Amino acid sequence: MIRSDMPKVLVLLAAAWLTSTPSSGQIYKLSNPDEASGDYFGASVAIDERQAVIGASGSSACGENSGAVYVFEADSSSGHWNHSATLVPNDCAPGDFFGRSLSMSGNHLIVASYRPSGVGATSNAAYIFERDSTGKWNEHARFEGNAKQSEGAYAAAVAIDGSAAVVTTSGDAVSGRYHGAAYFYERLPSGDWLQKQRLVPRQSVRLGIFGTSVDMADGVTVVGASTYLAGRPGSLYLIEFEQEADRWQEVMRFGGLDDFFLPVDISGNRIIVGERRAGEEDSGAAVVIERDSTASWRKSAILKPVDPFELGAFGSEVALGSDRALVVGYDEQLRFEFNIDRVVYVFENREGGRWRQRHVIDVGDVAFGSDIDTAGSIALIGQASDTEPGSAYIVHIH
Repeated sequence: MIRSDMPKVLVLLAAAWLTSTPSSGQIYKLSNPDEASGDYFGASVAIDERQAVIGASGSSACGENSGAVYVFEADSSSGHWNHSATLVPNDCAPGDFFGRSLSMSGNHLIVASYRPSGVGATSNAAYIFERDSTGKWNEHARFEGNAKQSEGAYAAAVAIDGSAAVVTTSGDAVSGRYHGAAYFYERLPSGDWLQKQRLVPRQSVRLGIFGTSVDMADGVTVVGASTYLAGRPGSLYLIEFEQEADRWQEVMRFGGLDDFFLPVDISGNRIIVGERRAGEEDSGAAVVIERDSTASWRKSAILKPVDPFELGAFGSEVALGSDRALVVGYDEQLRFEFNIDRVVYVFENREGGRWRQRHVIDVGDVAFGSDIDTAGSIALIGQASDTEPGSAYIVHIH
């Protein structure tokens, strides 16, 4: 259900809204190919106008919790989204949690296999898949971290943009002794992917442990850094590619951002970062950062729900389009004074640069909004559960 906030209508989702074709409703549910409880289908998502990619890190494709990634394609004539491929790495093994995070850019896809402790029979890794001229996805590269470095578990977060990719490590979230790192990779004209650079910030870990989250677009990379401590906000690092130096260089840090994981997204000259512990009564917020005409980055807006409430976790996940922002948070239904499900708030940037909440996307489930992405007027929303088969929803926002 998409609720308009003028006025706000508090009703539960009717089953009729969950249709199999986008033409019969604004929300439609993609079929989970496995339908296995606890598969975490929807833990990570990415979409463009023709393809939707969904990670299921708890899938048993080649053993318990080996993980898998499912590709769906839109049929140009019917508008249906059909399952077209299931991706697993060549070295797929139990306990790899492949698909925990992912990022797509055109015909390139990067997928993380990640365990927080970084221990096990195989190390954490990130994989590059490329789609060939026949439409088939093939594994083209496998990256892993440097076990000799003090930097935490590899593949905490991943992002890709054209011929550039980045993979972060998690740092020391237990004792806070050291940062994570950002590994940058480059696709050569030959088609090979090679590590280009390893970057660690100059600032103290007290300002946030680098590596929490990452995104990249158009020569700009943003990396989240959380302190993992209540009452001590973290930071967001901006890293830009300098053509003359042929290197990625840290250019700016935004501090005072209060979330355990600092979800981020970048689109054009805008960045959005979630702060689910921010605001009055920890209701949450999302900060919009923009690059102005002088190429300087500045905070331009703070987004909050029309009806914020205590411990609302607004900012748990974020996604950014050209003139639209999507933010996940809890919601109260039927006037109950407690959180009963998670929803996706839709904001639009109107003329004059002002952001306004326009809709609330709600399917009546606490697992809704495990990850989100948007392309044009389409949103892809995951619903990963540890007790039920996961789900994913295509939403047409008007």
